Amino acid sequence: KTVDDRRKRIIFPNNPKSPVITLTGLYFFTSLWEGGPRSGGGGITPVRFAVMTIYSEMIFLITASVKTSRTKIIGTLCIILAVIIGLILFFGGKGASDAAEAVSRRVADNEERREYLASKGVETAPEPSSIEDILLPAEMDETLMKYNEMQLGSGFDISPYLGKTVRKYVYPVEGTEETFATLYIYKENIIAADIASHIEGWQKAVDGGENIG
Repeated sequence: KTVDDRRKRIIFPNNPKSPVITLTGLYFFTSLWEGGPRSGGGGITPVRFAVMTIYSEMIFLITASVKTSRTKIIGTLCIILAVIIGLILFFGGKGASDAAEAVSRRVADNEERREYLASKGVETAPEPSSIEDILLPAEMDETLMKYNEMQLGSGFDISPYLGKTVRKYVYPVEGTEETFATLYIYKENIIAADIASHIEGWQKAVDGGENIG
């Protein structure tokens, strides 16, 4: 058989046990392509491409070798698994850090929202003064771009949520007159936060930064 014929067996193998391996691989590839939670997000990267290449080539060698013993197949799969785990552990530090940061900004109720603001040095009233749902525009205008630049300095980014409906919570800041802290929440995750004075006319991120008022 030609090399092309053998490679086709990766997708349409004659060995009845091969579909299990192939389907497992396809599921793994899909999770990487979509940037699943265990992959650290971000879709295909050079590291993930290398993992996929190693996997596909090793499966080709296995399916192309008719006389390969079961022991050798298991041994080869163990080596592949060890390589994949090693790459994930070595290069996955940033993805784990990003995931931890995302968890720290998840707020399920009023208490957690106030705790987040307090962690930024902003003490608020026990309850929000207003709650409303806002449909973000599909595209940023100049004002929203300027606001998002402020949020980027705090690690937030509104751009993935354009065209989506988010909930806006406004809290009066204790010990001030007409100063409010605002949280924008999407599916219990903070996507933006600011503090503003309605009297003095300034607005900035809750952890400081440039005034855009």
